[in-house]
Amino acid sequence: MSRFKHEVYAYALKKRYTDMKSLYLYWGPNRVAKAIMNKDDLLYLNLEFSSDQTASDWDQCQEQIQRVYVDISWLEKQFLDHWVILDNEDMTKRKYENYKLTISM
Repeated sequence: MSRFKHEVYAYALKKRYTDMKSLYLYWGPNRVAKAIMNKDDLLYLNLEFSSDQTASDWDQCQEQIQRVYVDISWLEKQFLDHWVILDNEDMTKRKYENYKLTISM
C-alpha cells in the first residue's frame, strides 16, 4: 500500500502516468484499490478500496518509493499542498479535491 500511495501522489501531481485514466493495486487476482481522476474534471481524485481495512491501511501507511525502505515523505507535502480530503460516508472510498484549481477557477 505504501508504494501505491507514492504512485497515486505522483499521478495526482501529474509527475507520472499523465496518459492514464486510473491506477489499480492488485493482490494476486483481487483488486485492492483504484485511483481515478477524470480527464475532463481534474478537480477530484477518487480512491476506492476493497474493504474498510484496506482503506484504513491507506490512511495509516507512509508513502514509499521502489527499493528505498526509509520512512520519508517523498511527495506527501506537495500532494497535501494541492489536495484536501473531502468527507465521505462510505468507509471504502476517499475523495480529494484539488483546491488550488478550485481557487483559481
